[in-house]
Amino acid sequence: MAQNRSIARILGIVQQRAEQISLPRVSNRLGLAALGVASLGVGAALTRLRPTDRGGRSERFQALIEDTLEQSAQPWVCTSCQVQVNEGFGKPTMVSFSINMEAKQPIDDDRVEFARKLLEAAVRSVWKNPEIAPIGIQGRMSVNGEDTVNMQDLGYSALQVRPEELFERLGAPAIDRGWTPA
Repeated sequence: MAQNRSIARILGIVQQRAEQISLPRVSNRLGLAALGVASLGVGAALTRLRPTDRGGRSERFQALIEDTLEQSAQPWVCTSCQVQVNEGFGKPTMVSFSINMEAKQPIDDDRVEFARKLLEAAVRSVWKNPEIAPIGIQGRMSVNGEDTVNMQDLGYSALQVRPEELFERLGAPAIDRGWTPA
């Protein structure tokens, strides 16, 4: 309790009567200066720690996936590819993508297996990207408007796959060959 009084004395906080509004006031110049420096430090730290906005990253990943599909998707046609790159402080970047393919034939087991191979190729190209690492990946593929395969169909443990599991299957990312899960 005495420690709280000494802090109040240092900051110069003045308490008013209960019937009055009891907003603390800082009347000590040293305390006021300390609060100002602390608020500047917190503001600077939050500015530095905020992920930077890197324009065009989703578009570059979309082009990477579409190039991979063009090389191996014949006779299917990619009608749309939507990619979202989510960055956050303290966790790996998550690349989420949804691919829609158009096939002239109806979907059977052989075509589902082909869709699985295409999704695996897209996942591999995203993991081996030349831009950022490590990343988590969430991907799915629809054929003729029907959800066909997702990450669990490829044998991963969840729809959103963490970098550790991707490393076990695909090795180190292309941009950082020395990266290993901690």
